[in-house]
Amino acid sequence: MADSATARTFTILRRRIPSLLERITARRVELDELEEHLARQLGEVRDELAFVERALERVSGQLAEVS
Repeated sequence: MADSATARTFTILRRRIPSLLERITARRVELDELEEHLARQLGEVRDELAFVERALERVSGQLAEVS
């Protein structure tokens, strides 16, 4: 009886593993794409922050000269 249940379990697993692997692979592709997108966004935000920081430093310097 245990051998029969074990055999059924293995049969089910053999059928399901390929579809599970496909789903895992597809999700990994989605996550890789999301990672690339977020990395680009982070780079853009860092560039914008650097620009604003330089602008504020210039304004701060100009205000110090006026004072």
